[in-house]
Amino acid sequence: MNILNSVSNITALLLTLIVFSGLLGRNFLFRLAESLLIGISAGYFAAVLIFSVIIPTLESATGDQAWLVIPVLLGLLLFLPQKTTGPWAKISEAVYLPSAFILVISLALNAPLYFSAFLREMIRASIVPMVSLNADGSIRWDLTLNAVLSVINVVSVLWFLVARHKIGNRVIYSVGEVGRLFLLAAVGTVFGYALVSRLILFIGRFNVIIQLILQLTS
Repeated sequence: MNILNSVSNITALLLTLIVFSGLLGRNFLFRLAESLLIGISAGYFAAVLIFSVIIPTLESATGDQAWLVIPVLLGLLLFLPQKTTGPWAKISEAVYLPSAFILVISLALNAPLYFSAFLREMIRASIVPMVSLNADGSIRWDLTLNAVLSVINVVSVLWFLVARHKIGNRVIYSVGEVGRLFLLAAVGTVFGYALVSRLILFIGRFNVIIQLILQLTS
């Protein structure tokens, strides 16, 4: 077996066992593995950011795209210390300028995209097509029933969220209860999916441990 592969396999095995030791409580080895993961991740993304974003931007700013100096300066303002007293108090308030700029630009760019990609497409997928047809012109009942249930789901959930306080009206209350049922089913499905996915990861790490032990002992 290659020496480098042996070292990497042994390191992966030890780190996996160390992380599993956190099930018995936080200990020194678990905190070491946690700090190692955070440090390596932060260092990797910092290096990627420096060499793929910052350095190319500075090179472009010193060339024919001098306007890029403005976002570079705004970005450097984020590193100003936030002091509330002293002679630097007014200057330190400039840190809010790039933060506000980033927030406003993000909202302006993402709001239309979010509405188009999520709200409009979700509404469109819920009602189009309402009636699905086979190639011979007959109704395909499974897709049609799915579209009808989707519309009932969306309307009843919105009804429950908006008008659930009007419990005096029996019709409004009944429709809201249907929406509540759909909402609970959705939350339960998401929770079950998250639990199963974590169990799959847990079993996968056990499989890694067994495979590494077999490789190291062979």
